[in-house]
Amino acid sequence: MTEQPGPGEAILVDWTAEQYHSHRESTSRGQLLDLLDRPSRYYAMHEAGTLEREQQTKALRLGTAVHAAALEPADFIRRVFVAGKRGRDRLGRPRQPDAIDISLDEYNMAVELAKSFHAHPLVAQMLEHPHRCEQTILWRPASVPGLLVRVRADALVDLDETTLVVLDIKTDQHAPRPSSFARTCAKHHYYLQAAMYRDAIAAAYSGREVHFVFVAIAKTPPYEAACYDLDAAALELGRNQYEAAMLELLRRRETDDWTADWQRSVHTLSLPRWAAT
Repeated sequence: MTEQPGPGEAILVDWTAEQYHSHRESTSRGQLLDLLDRPSRYYAMHEAGTLEREQQTKALRLGTAVHAAALEPADFIRRVFVAGKRGRDRLGRPRQPDAIDISLDEYNMAVELAKSFHAHPLVAQMLEHPHRCEQTILWRPASVPGLLVRVRADALVDLDETTLVVLDIKTDQHAPRPSSFARTCAKHHYYLQAAMYRDAIAAAYSGREVHFVFVAIAKTPPYEAACYDLDAAALELGRNQYEAAMLELLRRRETDDWTADWQRSVHTLSLPRWAAT
């Protein structure tokens, strides 16, 4: 049985990615976003278990492959499966149960993106310090003690005795352009992730200052990598939103009401202009 942190506390646990994603007693950032998007779908997927999670999209498969290639190269070699003939990949190996299914082009891209990650001078400098990759943290927020939360840091760097840095890999076509990647952060709620991860890790390392840095890598040659952090206003917005989502989850569990606000009334629609032509 996994140790349970007390209110305001967090602990490090040695979990595989499969253990992390399948843990049902805790809540992840992705689950909170599912709740905010469609409460009834969240309930079916994560509470009732009556709806299976969707298969990974091409973008998610590539992202998984890039993370493995950059952070766990031995695991990447073991898991990656480049489809071939008769159930074996192009290297003649059988498919592993936790295989990352990608095409040969995606395999080559993942390798190049991982090279760009390690070639970035700031990343290379950071990784010279003691660090842990794919580290899971279980956290019970002081503001929402009724909820157990899990986060998984791509790379957690012990910069010095007072400072920790989280490196988080994102593959994005807008990676080299700061203003464009800022829009990506807003669209995909990366600011909520940054705030939530910072607070969870700070709870695990009392007295340490935690910084969260996105390592964004372009998915087109020459696969430029750029490092970004978020300002105080973005982090405060993320903190307010994740706390509100956590409280909403507890409220819905208590009331067993998984109806979205837009389902509660009749909406008057106007047809698009092209319908009248």
